[in-house]
Amino acid sequence: MQIKLVSLEDGVTANGFRKIAAYIERMNPQTESFYVTTNTFRSLRTSIKGTSGSKGELGDHDIDEIAHGLTGADLVGFSSMTGYSELTRKIIGRVRELDPSTFILWGGIHPIIQPEDAITADVDAICTGEGEFAFQELYDRLQDGRNYRDLRNFWFKKGEADEVRNDFLPLMTAEAMESLPFPQYGTGETIFERGHGWRPMGLADYLNNDGLGYQTLWSIGCPFHCSFCGNTKFIANDPKYKKIRHPSARYVVDEVKKVRERFPHISQVSFNDDSF
Repeated sequence: MQIKLVSLEDGVTANGFRKIAAYIERMNPQTESFYVTTNTFRSLRTSIKGTSGSKGELGDHDIDEIAHGLTGADLVGFSSMTGYSELTRKIIGRVRELDPSTFILWGGIHPIIQPEDAITADVDAICTGEGEFAFQELYDRLQDGRNYRDLRNFWFKKGEADEVRNDFLPLMTAEAMESLPFPQYGTGETIFERGHGWRPMGLADYLNNDGLGYQTLWSIGCPFHCSFCGNTKFIANDPKYKKIRHPSARYVVDEVKKVRERFPHISQVSFNDDSF
């Protein structure tokens, strides 16, 4: 199966996307990862100006060029936060016009927090919970030609009036997290550059985004219930999200060592965990 995965955000940090991209690539080697950045990299300046996400400088010509690069796949999976939802919706619509038979899936934080909005895009499905094992089940059934519309962690639709809204899978255990591959980083990603189109992502992109650092996640979950945080939605979906889960310390040490084999300049690690 030919799979194309797309991350939309300012910059190329994309911790959650990189984790699931590595998992999907392990099960399906014909998987490619694409990065669309609205202002190239997130900064305090763009945050103050309100020019992140859908307010970034990507016009119709850019959207058309992006969509053309995503055609020819059996499945295209998008990942975005809410700030990038309108841009994601536009690209999804154009991909559908160019390649109507492609199975289009939208995951990431926006479909989890705002599923009622995400399902109105021209998608076949949205992922409403943790994606790794849910996608494995969907992939297996698509490969075998079996019915998939009862799979948990997904909403499905055929046309505007035929929606299926399924419940949630149990959250991953620490043991399950230990079994996941290390996040995809520096292994064949492609990035969209305005005026140049799609090109291979290189060392300069990582240096511009992170300097001498490496950003990752170790633990997931948070016991607090802050009104401004998306974790409140995750907890509403499953109260067990309050429990902090993580693989072993050895796992994350080996992850950093593996990255430094490819990028020896890395001298600082940032953990973007839900809770400290």
